[in-house]
Amino acid sequence: AAREQAGRQALAMKNELISRSYRAIERSARENAAMRHEIKNHLAAMNFLYREGDVEGLGNYLKDLNGQEAGMMRTRFTGNFLLNAILQSYAARAAEGSIRFEAVAAVPQKLGIADSDLSSLLMNMLDNAVRGCETVIDPAKRYICLNISKKGNYLAIRCENPYAGEVKSDRRGKPLTDKADAAAHGYGMRLMEETAKKYGGVLDISSSGGVFRLQTALRLTEKEKLSEV
Repeated sequence: AAREQAGRQALAMKNELISRSYRAIERSARENAAMRHEIKNHLAAMNFLYREGDVEGLGNYLKDLNGQEAGMMRTRFTGNFLLNAILQSYAARAAEGSIRFEAVAAVPQKLGIADSDLSSLLMNMLDNAVRGCETVIDPAKRYICLNISKKGNYLAIRCENPYAGEVKSDRRGKPLTDKADAAAHGYGMRLMEETAKKYGGVLDISSSGGVFRLQTALRLTEKEKLSEV
């Protein structure tokens, strides 16, 4: 009965991760549509200034746009649509928590990995990283460093973040959740381990000097091994 309940909880978490990933994709699509609409309005305004011969006004308008550029454009991490949506979502979440978010994702547009598995692994990994950063009092010391790259026929993933306090581990040396409802929230690490194992890898976990690290390598199909990044 306990094993069956654990299975149901794990399945519920997987479904939630899938749902969250697609909500992130929908949000990204809506924001891109809004951005195109905004650009269209700016072009109409500049065209009006040009036709009116208001060179000074046009120059000031362009100057204002240059100042707004950083806020108008979202970082494009990779050409892989799902992965890009997930990273953009967590970049926004990190910004809200005053966390520096650095991500490099040099991957093919298509991967031999199920979307649900990739979402489960990365979202659990980044959730853990965000929670670790939230324990650090000084915002200047909060950061998430994520690197995803294709190495041979493997997709190598490495995530690093600072933390404060002590990381408690179980008998296997795996970190224990610090959430109050441990029974409901203790599946994140297990799901990551299962995903790594499914693709011929292991989940390597280490922590030292106030820095927590998670890394793994997922085996790709021969077709994706030959894909262009």
